[in-house]
This record gives sequence, C-alpha cells and structure tokens, in this order.
Amino acid sequence: MYELLRVDANAAPAELRFAFKLRTLELRAAHALVGDLRALERAFNILAHPELRACYDALLSDGGAPALFPYSGFGSLLVAGGRSHDGTTFYASRVLSFLPEQRTKRLQVPLRNCTFYQDRAVYRDARRKLEITFDQAAMPLSWDSTWNQWKHLLGAKASVKAAFIQSGKYQHRKVAFGANRK
Repeated sequence: MYELLRVDANAAPAELRFAFKLRTLELRAAHALVGDLRALERAFNILAHPELRACYDALLSDGGAPALFPYSGFGSLLVAGGRSHDGTTFYASRVLSFLPEQRTKRLQVPLRNCTFYQDRAVYRDARRKLEITFDQAAMPLSWDSTWNQWKHLLGAKASVKAAFIQSGKYQHRKVAFGANRK
C-alpha cells in the first residue's frame, strides 16, 4: 500500500494525504482504470486510520499476526469457500471483500468537544455513537495538543459532510427454544 501511494512506511498523516491527492491526479491524467483509483483510495483509507495502519504494518512484518476486521458490523460480505460433503453447509475459507453500509450526513461539530493531538483531532459523541478524526492537513487550522488546555473557550464549529459507516457488534444470547423473545 505504501508503494501505491509512493510514500515511506513512516510517513506522517499529512504526507499520506498529500501523496494520495498527488497520485490521484497522476492516475486521472493518465486515464487509469477505475480499479486502479479504487485500489489507491483503499490504500489511503487503511493507512490513514491509525489502528488499521498498525495492523497492516504488523502483517507486513509477520504474516501470522492477527488482522483487524475494519468496520465490523453491517454491510455486504463476499467470501470464497466450499460446501460440505452433504451440501447443507457452506464453509468460508477467505474473505474477498467487505462493503460497509454507508450514509452521507452533514453535521456541525463543536471544536471544544474535540481532543487535539499533534497531527489530528478526534471528535467523539457518545450519544450519537459517533467518532470523527480530523486530519490537520485537510483543515484551515493549525493546532497542537496544547489546545486541549483551553478548548473550552472555543466557540467555532466545523461543518462535516461525509459518508458515515454504521458499525456494531453482534452478541450471541442463549435463548431456550420456544421461549418468547423480547
């Protein structure tokens, strides 16, 4: 994925975003296939997410490392596998792709509710079960972690329009057969 973006493995998030935009322009100018543009976007989305990037880096160094399944929750899953000998059960051997359910939404994010880091800001809303990461290179602001000391004084809001992914966890509950479910 680093080779697709033409960046070093220890590139900062701002460098990743710049490389993604530059490579996108190069591929569009060369009339590249849609699949090439999608592969580039997929590489950027994985490397721009700190947890997924750490998982990818671990997989590069050790192929047996456990892999995260991003956006575990709701969507369409394409798997490869085969049927059992009696033909009643399908066994998945490999996940080929996962397309999460997405909704485009627009909302106002109060900056005083963000946690600021050197290269990003994170907004979490427990009521909406929402988390947004802001890349400093994509915003017209320059911040650092000292903003956390006085962020309660900020009255500004950021307008966000993005594709949101619904994620969740499945829980197995033991229910006796014939029992009413509530």
